[in-house]
Amino acid sequence: RNILQQASEAATGVPEECNLLTDIAIAQAKAGDVEGAIQTAAGIRDEIRDYWCRRYAFAQINGVLGDVQRALRIAAGIGDDRAKTYALLGIVESQAEAGHVQIATQAAVGIPDGTEWKATALATIAQAQAKAGDRAGALQTLEQALRAAALLREDRLKASALEDIATAQAEAGDVAGAIRTLKQAFPRQGGEANAAYSALVMQLAMAGNAKGALQIVA
Repeated sequence: RNILQQASEAATGVPEECNLLTDIAIAQAKAGDVEGAIQTAAGIRDEIRDYWCRRYAFAQINGVLGDVQRALRIAAGIGDDRAKTYALLGIVESQAEAGHVQIATQAAVGIPDGTEWKATALATIAQAQAKAGDRAGALQTLEQALRAAALLREDRLKASALEDIATAQAEAGDVAGAIRTLKQAFPRQGGEANAAYSALVMQLAMAGNAKGALQIVA
């Protein structure tokens, strides 16, 4: 028995069983223990909340294993909107990281408009496009992300989405756009704004874009 199997047994019956077993199942899949991952996910109790949690776990497992179309079908069948959104976002992130922009975009379509995750998903896809050298595609996707962020009514959620977009804009080489987006996210100077600007400067500096970093500092 490996450590993840022991963790799965230890998590059974505790108050946060649903979340813990989901995380363990995903970790097992990533470690190559497919059978163990499926057994862990199937063992999540079949109550109302835990049922959707189990479906979410299976969606993530399929995403890790590479059977993305099946993962998308499972995610689409999740009845709880929040769980469905997280499942789809997980697929977007894993596929974007792997450079599979088309599949990531397919998953993002299912994320409801009016949520911060729609904008975040699109920003994630734009980062993958920029990394692949498709700057024009990245900027086009970021325009969609900005439109998605504009639909958000809660200031905190909008600021979070816009910060993600600014990060992606900087990676796509649109430093001026990133600065505009951060100003929109944090119209007043303060701790959160300073932290966001500092993070962007650090990001550009680490990427070797000293000119862009200096634009923000100026």
